[in-house]
Amino acid sequence: MEKTLQKIAYQAFGLNIFSSFPLKGMKEAAFDMMDVFIERKDLAAEWEEKAAPGTHFVFDPVRVLFKIDDAGIFAVERGVLIEFHPFISTSESKIRLYLMGSCMGILLMQRNILPMHGSALNIYGKAVIITGDSGAGKSTTAAALMKKGCRLISDDVIPVHWETETPKIFPAYPQQKLWKKSLDAFGIKDNNFEPVIEREEKFNVPVVDQFENKPLPVGGIFELICSDNKNINVTRISGLSGIELLYKNTYRNFFIAPCGWEEWHFQAMVKLAAAADIHSIQRPKETFTAEEIASYILREMKGES
Repeated sequence: MEKTLQKIAYQAFGLNIFSSFPLKGMKEAAFDMMDVFIERKDLAAEWEEKAAPGTHFVFDPVRVLFKIDDAGIFAVERGVLIEFHPFISTSESKIRLYLMGSCMGILLMQRNILPMHGSALNIYGKAVIITGDSGAGKSTTAAALMKKGCRLISDDVIPVHWETETPKIFPAYPQQKLWKKSLDAFGIKDNNFEPVIEREEKFNVPVVDQFENKPLPVGGIFELICSDNKNINVTRISGLSGIELLYKNTYRNFFIAPCGWEEWHFQAMVKLAAAADIHSIQRPKETFTAEEIASYILREMKGES
């Protein structure tokens, strides 16, 4: 692993972050009050003490530990501290992947901030969430919407805050992950983009000029589902089905029950479902439909569907 740099202040997910590890792609910032600290620490002894043989997680409401065999050991505590113990052969890119992904998802839940999985964009002044399983086309649909003038708020981990009764999505950082086939479809060359670790055909794509810097109220949620159908089918979702959709697409939802966060999470989903129209979009898995789906989302958000 490469040598870490001096501590740097960043702003992302609605939080002021002070990190001893370089968080490439995040926006550097200047501020006096820190919300989150990211530090390197030897976690080997704690892991040996707390982790059962053969396990990869230690669940606790205030301090969660997990181990990635080819990366390192990570700890997230009380929504204010992330510690990482990299293994010798680990690259900075791999550590950064887990710090900005799994660690941040856990930390947000510790702070009662709901982390949704997908892409969020500014569409007509509202934050719209594009969610779905891996490979469903979330980031590709987001890229198609950005081609039509929308601005990215967050990609992968979407932080939903409640400063009032209205849920808002705060900006993460100006970068999205796109598969090579999506880059090819949009005519974007991948020569200068950093590959996403363990996914050589997926790349980190900077979107500084199309990034939304302010939090926005949630206006719509669209789940993408790959199907064997030849056509795009749209279903409006409400009631218990909406809650189930939000649970399924909560980022790292397998931490919720072991850490005792079920009641908080359920209340958060109820409030989010009440604040936004929810749609399920089935798309043909073998056909490039991102631009067609993007056009539908724009019409829906404009009230023209």
